[in-house]
Amino acid sequence: VIMLTAGAKLIAELATKELGDVTAGLGDIGVDTSGIMNSAASLVEDTFKSRSYVAIVSGAALLLFGLAMINAATWARILVTIFAVPALAISGIIALDLASGLMKGLGWAGVLCSILVIIFTWLSPNGRYAKARKAA
Repeated sequence: VIMLTAGAKLIAELATKELGDVTAGLGDIGVDTSGIMNSAASLVEDTFKSRSYVAIVSGAALLLFGLAMINAATWARILVTIFAVPALAISGIIALDLASGLMKGLGWAGVLCSILVIIFTWLSPNGRYAKARKAA
């Protein structure tokens, strides 16, 4: 949600800062860099919106299927594992790419939580709980 509301603008500013040296050098030789900066900002904004949508959808699916795991259904555990993979991937991309400190921190938290979800979903106590629920 942070990426949707203010992230794209913040990242566009960071990209502008990163590209500043290059565009300054091009400006020194007489190249108009305003079009380059506008297209770069637009591309960065579109990229971050796409990433934020993937993160929101995979997070919401993890929450939904995590709640379905209360009844120890195997299908819910499988779907949690399936949706944890894109959550892990997009969180890793956010954490390792150009981002603000808050976004990088949340990206690393998402990576850690996704790994823990996959591990804890398939621990043997969960299997025993599922067998006990089926027997009851």
